[in-house]
Amino acid sequence: MTVSTTWAFNFVDASGSTDFTSRVLSFQINQEVQIGQITTFSGTMTMDNSDNALTPAAGGTYQAFTWFEKVVKITCAVNDGSSTSTAEVGHFIVADLHFNDDGVQSTVRFRLLDPFTFAGRDAVDDIDVSSAAYGYLYAISEQLINATTGFGEISAVAFPKFGATNATVSSINP
Repeated sequence: MTVSTTWAFNFVDASGSTDFTSRVLSFQINQEVQIGQITTFSGTMTMDNSDNALTPAAGGTYQAFTWFEKVVKITCAVNDGSSTSTAEVGHFIVADLHFNDDGVQSTVRFRLLDPFTFAGRDAVDDIDVSSAAYGYLYAISEQLINATTGFGEISAVAFPKFGATNATVSSINP
């Protein structure tokens, strides 16, 4: 039986999605797992720009594309010969991009960060922890980890179990 995979790379925002799959030359996803910390992801992705369609102010199709205002959604479809299942591999935010033209090939390299890492780069200026809209920070974190209330239909954050038997429900003691 032959198994095949098909990858898709979309830049998504509230108004829709732009598929750049045909331009992606390479990508890499890195995961850092440490005990007692949220797992973080980063990545790099290189796209073909030989037609200068991605170059700012060069007259191309995507010359004014707002790279830093999109979420990069990477999905993979796996076909086992009889059925296809699709999984979302990651959601990233563009942290940096670099245009390269060596006279032979023109590319754009993106440095990608997961939403937690990206959000963690900014200082929290003011949170009213007694507000009904936010609740206490530990309660929000606990809800996010366990995917219980307040966050709709999300899945729990995938914390490593490291051999533990009861790691499905976490509690945070302030």
